[in-house]
Amino acid sequence: MQKSFPRKHPLTWALQEYGRLIKTVHILRWYADEINRRRHNRQINKGEAQTSLEYPVSASTFPCNTPLV
Repeated sequence: MQKSFPRKHPLTWALQEYGRLIKTVHILRWYADEINRRRHNRQINKGEAQTSLEYPVSASTFPCNTPLV
């Protein structure tokens, strides 16, 4: 009896494993480099702070046509 899905091709499997390896190495290097990690976190915090300021401004200036009950 044949399976409904054929087994993965060995090349596909190898490329997926290689991608996982590259991702793992990247994550480990990121954790190992504290200076870069702090710089990235500082940039992320700037973006999140800007987004948190934009939402109340846009929400307060947006006209609301539905009455509050």
